[in-house]
Amino acid sequence: MNEENVILILDASAIINYLAKFGNIDKEAYITTSAINEIRSETSSLRIDQLVLTGKLHIAHPDEVYIKEVIRTARRIGNIHDLSNADIETLALALKFVKEGKKAILITDDYSMMNVAYALNIRFKSLLVKPIREYREYIYICQTCHFSTREPPSDLKCPHCGDMLVRRIRRRIRIKASQEGL
Repeated sequence: MNEENVILILDASAIINYLAKFGNIDKEAYITTSAINEIRSETSSLRIDQLVLTGKLHIAHPDEVYIKEVIRTARRIGNIHDLSNADIETLALALKFVKEGKKAILITDDYSMMNVAYALNIRFKSLLVKPIREYREYIYICQTCHFSTREPPSDLKCPHCGDMLVRRIRRRIRIKASQEGL
């Protein structure tokens, strides 16, 4: 992918890791307010404020339509319980740019976010961990009564017998290196 005109979408850990690895942001970069709120370090918060003031980092809010699409997709593939609200909003912001025809790359070290990004055709790049090599869809199964669902209840208890649901891989697809981010 041509690195010119690439927009970076950063999650909370990515902003810290990106700055640690590269020292500064050299591309157009965005972060959501909810991702900023996940950052606990005062030093990182001050650095983010500085980047926003100098125009190197933009705070943006995704539209509700993209949030709903991320939630729908995360439920369908079985990753909804792995995502925080900040993760969902960050994915929704990346999706917004992709739908607008922009070259947006999600920067994250979160495997669940990478998995959902792949399902949404959002390019991604990790900084400190190896990126996912396999896209996975999950199913939740009750080992007692054999009930199964892709959209489990929030408490992960079987609605039929009350036992805990167990997550299993339903489908996997090998990811080619060319399908990753930068």
